[in-house]
Amino acid sequence: MKKLSLLFPLILAAFCAANQPFNYERDLSFIQPEINDLSDPLTYFVDVAGYENTIYRDGVTSVQLLFSSSNSTSMIQRFIAAFPQGNSGVLMYFLNSNDSQATFNNTVQQPNGRLAVKLVNNSLASARGDYNMNGIRGSMTFNNNASLGVTILGSVRAIRDYAEGYYHMDPIFNYTLVNYSSSQVTFRRAWINGTFNMIVTLTSSDTSKLTFDAYPPATSLSPVICNFILGNGVTMATVDFLVLFNESSIGPGIDKKHLFLPAPNVSISALDQALTDLYNDQTNGLPATEVAFLTHTSKFLAGGWRFLTYFGRDDMYSLRLFMALLQPEAIEAAFSGVLERLYLNGSNTYSKEQVFEGEVCHEETIGDYSSYININNGRGDLGGAPYYAYSMIDTDLLLLPSLAHYFLELPQGKDRAYWFLMRTSSLDTTKGRTYYDLLHLNVKFVMDTSQPFADNPSVDNLRHLKPGEPVGSWRDSSTGLGNGRIPFDVNVGLVPGCLRAIASLAKAGILDKSLEDTADRYATVWEQKASGFFEVKMPIEQAFSHILNYTQWANLTADLNYGEGAFNDSSFAVQGAAPTAPDTAHGWLSNDDTDHMFYALSLFNDSTPVQTLHSDIGAPLLYANNISERYMKAIADALLPFPKGLLTPIGPVVANPAMDANINDYMLFDRAQYHGSVVWGFQNAILASGLIRQLSFCGSYLDSSLPFVDVYTQPAAIPPWCMNKELVGALLAGLDRLWRGFEGAGKNIYSEVWSYSYVNKKFVLTNLGDLSSSGMEGDAIQLWSYGTTDIVA
Repeated sequence: MKKLSLLFPLILAAFCAANQPFNYERDLSFIQPEINDLSDPLTYFVDVAGYENTIYRDGVTSVQLLFSSSNSTSMIQRFIAAFPQGNSGVLMYFLNSNDSQATFNNTVQQPNGRLAVKLVNNSLASARGDYNMNGIRGSMTFNNNASLGVTILGSVRAIRDYAEGYYHMDPIFNYTLVNYSSSQVTFRRAWINGTFNMIVTLTSSDTSKLTFDAYPPATSLSPVICNFILGNGVTMATVDFLVLFNESSIGPGIDKKHLFLPAPNVSISALDQALTDLYNDQTNGLPATEVAFLTHTSKFLAGGWRFLTYFGRDDMYSLRLFMALLQPEAIEAAFSGVLERLYLNGSNTYSKEQVFEGEVCHEETIGDYSSYININNGRGDLGGAPYYAYSMIDTDLLLLPSLAHYFLELPQGKDRAYWFLMRTSSLDTTKGRTYYDLLHLNVKFVMDTSQPFADNPSVDNLRHLKPGEPVGSWRDSSTGLGNGRIPFDVNVGLVPGCLRAIASLAKAGILDKSLEDTADRYATVWEQKASGFFEVKMPIEQAFSHILNYTQWANLTADLNYGEGAFNDSSFAVQGAAPTAPDTAHGWLSNDDTDHMFYALSLFNDSTPVQTLHSDIGAPLLYANNISERYMKAIADALLPFPKGLLTPIGPVVANPAMDANINDYMLFDRAQYHGSVVWGFQNAILASGLIRQLSFCGSYLDSSLPFVDVYTQPAAIPPWCMNKELVGALLAGLDRLWRGFEGAGKNIYSEVWSYSYVNKKFVLTNLGDLSSSGMEGDAIQLWSYGTTDIVA
């Protein structure tokens, strides 16, 4: 028997006030690094996504350090120190200076030489300076002569823009060279608003020295010609680094004992002793350490290193996936963070985007980069005030379903609604408003935007991306929706799920009771009508012919399309699971006469579908009710092995264009694209959690035991599809493949995104950054990926 556990936490609170300004006229010799003798600093090491990541947090500082992995194929060595305070960081590139082909310009080089730059074990310690300057100190080793390349100080967002923007950066982010000698070089960068400051110092050891080919230019894109030269006969030299800055603090980290329910109280439903033991292992082991790094008293972080700030979508998906294991105070802190950042009367955004009251903030930009955005928006007078973005249409629909789950289904939320909703906001932009009032703004927004389709179900009245916005859902890369404008998950999963949540909260008296009937009526129309617009039908043999063509294009072997393909050795360990249908039917259940049916990823405004199979089919499973048998058959088909379906031995790909009649979509969704045929941790979790939720509604009709942590309100009647044994068997087989994919992903399961290589008829986990031409990569740790399942046999 395989058992399922859903993990981990999230909190969010107000943005901290700024520290004292730095005195630029004062000599830098005042900085005296201080090693903090804390008895139990949080440390963790993980080698994923192409980089060796070291996480460190104590009572003074919180940082994630990245060095290029020993297994990386890249010749250039990269160092990043990322801090959640102000979403601040530093980036440095190093090349082997003995390599005649190694040159520095605005692009990353691939010289012939090989250089290894490594963190010295146990060298990290927090550091302090005058004027509230805090940071990190440590040591790194060089195995060869090295040249310092492009260096960026200040904002993690600026670093990400450079790394993922084809190596271009606005000169406004340039640093100043403070001093240099044969043993030390110091860089300084003042924040755009003149309030904060960052200083980076590199000091060579006795066995190496610094040389400068010419007086170094004072820009980061024309890098300092600085070389680290090893002494005669020396094979390894040490360089000490110090990073100090005076950005605002994010407050102390939150201990896991204040986040998770005590283990004896975790048995919320059918959880048995084995699952309780698994919970204990996880909350006292390395995953809990990783999550703790992402949790602070003032905010929770979406992920490291690239998203060390607030993202409403990430927070709400994360909360929904592992809320059942959290203490109520942690859950409510997360809700507070989202409610306080709702759009209100233009007080917390000034962009030209179309925004309405009650929309949920997608991203809070802080620190140096907020000044940059303010200037570009013609509001330089705001200095470094946070900038709130409201560009995403899915984020608005994630708050209410999670609130309903908490107040109406989980024991932690029992009788806490009134106490919570009477609290008032402390964030400047919504200060003084009660959470009840703020929540009703979101309710009104959802009802107003759902009404047109409820009154007249048409493509025009589905939820579209905002005018002028190229993105609007979690697939927020430029081609993530295949250039479509009407996302499947928003319209088929999130809108009806949100409406049902409103009706349930109104029925319970938590929201205005007058909303109940209207929300129910709207939800029924969306449930019955929305999915039909996304149905793609094509002759069965034509669909299979497309898959064979794609298989050849993607350099896969044809045998993957028959039987269990990559899962031919599957034991179907879940009770009641059965192999797929005979090869002659290609394993598909959603066949209508001679046609095969699946759901489009998105629609163009004229209703033309993007014919790409996708993982967003999990959203209705987790959020919506009244799922039809027709839909569940499509789920069973999607859970077939790739490329017939989505599943591989290293996890489900989030997009599979194999059946797409438009072969141009092959490239849009290939294995090197951020939202292509790659694997995302949180999509694993949504598919598995959503499928278990729907299967739990079958009750005694399900010939299988599926212990789970979460609690769901049972429908008034057993869904009719539960009595289709062939369908239920196929769904259980798909669930088994999902679990086997989780196991195959290994340590990457908590990272953001990964891809595959197909070698010797095997799917081999591959870092996306090694494939992406744009430099797009995945985070080593990602908050919502901790909703991914952990398996015990």
